[in-house]
Amino acid sequence: MNWFWIIYFMVKGLGDKTIGHGSTYNATFCYFNLRDQFNLGVIDLPTYAVGLDFTSFVTTITTMFQKVDPMFKKCTDTYEDYKVTALAYGKAFTDMLVLGLNFAYHTPHMYRAIDSLVNSFMQGFDNNASDYYYDIGTQFGLVLYWAFYDINDYEYPTLDV
Repeated sequence: MNWFWIIYFMVKGLGDKTIGHGSTYNATFCYFNLRDQFNLGVIDLPTYAVGLDFTSFVTTITTMFQKVDPMFKKCTDTYEDYKVTALAYGKAFTDMLVLGLNFAYHTPHMYRAIDSLVNSFMQGFDNNASDYYYDIGTQFGLVLYWAFYDINDYEYPTLDV
């Protein structure tokens, strides 16, 4: 496996665990709709036009127009998902109490992810399948998620000054 695919699977695993936790899968829906539109427009339409299969040609165009509105909605909702996720990560950097509580409260989760990451690195990078590299990205993403994402799964201590 060349370095492009190694980096691709690591980044995919990282993104699934860092951004994916706050996502409502609008990005996935948007991607699959865009891919389907591309396939219909680039692969199917020219085939039907050259073969003079006008019924399939018109049906394909109709299908493409029917998918435009849901695709546009999901693609624009993806922006909102990423904004909410970015704000949840940003809270740990703007509020040091959140950052400190994340480290204190999620230490066991981070330890498991780091332990798995170290074990994966011990195996080396030679001749491994894509799942291996995806898992490395996933474990690194979990460390970032548990450390910096505002999960809001703990109570703030009451400090009277």
